Amino acid sequence: MMKKIFSILIIFIILILMSNSVFASEYWEKENKKRENAFREALNSYMQTFMKEETPEEDKITSYEYTGFGVGEVDNENKLAVTISFKVTPANENNTTWFKHGNCCFAVFSKINEEYVLEKISRYPDNYDKFLEKFEEYKKNNKETTENIQIQGQQAENNLANQEIEKISNTIYISCSIVLITIICLITVKFLKNRKKHV
Repeated sequence: MMKKIFSILIIFIILILMSNSVFASEYWEKENKKRENAFREALNSYMQTFMKEETPEEDKITSYEYTGFGVGEVDNENKLAVTISFKVTPANENNTTWFKHGNCCFAVFSKINEEYVLEKISRYPDNYDKFLEKFEEYKKNNKETTENIQIQGQQAENNLANQEIEKISNTIYISCSIVLITIICLITVKFLKNRKKHV
């Protein structure tokens, strides 16, 4: 009798665990669908701004295609940072704004009453302008460093050239001095010999 009760109890526990697993799976499937719908709607309204007549030629598109999303973390539990990826067909083939193989935008959603509400969406991540400032500053500093290295290199080359010139000058000076001394000696010897002859 105890064995039967024990078997029924185990089966009951297994059923509870399985139902919880199925429930959790269904919940996440619905939640994921809800998220994706919210992300698609946000992207749609955002991309419509690039299809208007007044849109600058370099930004203008004729169509877009949603390709997926990635979810990041935000400090607040009720907020969701999302990267939405998509492809576009630019109005001008020679545009430099959109990438041919894929683009993405950055969005933040709040969860209000179990629904995902868009807070902001942009083609650029948060603090992108600060990043550009820092990057420009880095390039400027790096350029100065490169220039300093080049100037130091030129100075080193100039110093080496000056040393070589000085060595050559010294060699020429010594050689000329030796030749001059030799000539003076020969003339002196010849002069003395000629004098002895006349005396």
